[in-house]
Amino acid sequence: MGAGHDHSNADTRVSRMLIAAGILTAFFALELTTALLINSIALLADAGHMLTDLVASALAAATPADLLTLTASGWADTTRIAAGDVDLWRQIFLDNRVNTLKALAPFETVLAELRQALEAADGAALARLLQQGKRIRDTVGS
Repeated sequence: MGAGHDHSNADTRVSRMLIAAGILTAFFALELTTALLINSIALLADAGHMLTDLVASALAAATPADLLTLTASGWADTTRIAAGDVDLWRQIFLDNRVNTLKALAPFETVLAELRQALEAADGAALARLLQQGKRIRDTVGS
């Protein structure tokens, strides 16, 4: 990456990843709410899969633009939904605002715990959080 490197493509990718994360959050909230209302294990399982997509999107969105050129294609996969109609997704978010905000709360909690563990250099807390993530990931499979 030379001094004249153009970051506009990376900046666009970051914007799309943020949009994708928002869209995934809306769908996650909708699917989780529906699964709980109708007691559907299938929808609950799919919501769990969507949750992992959302975490991946959040990580992708948090990746500094100048490092995106070093990422693999998996990061770009999180932006596919962002290619959709912005007005449609804006309306979906507004229509599902309450549930989407509720769905964000657990992520904010875990991210705060991660931040605290990193700031305190707390290896045990980091291991616990990573193990928790691995356990959730392992239940989903490949």
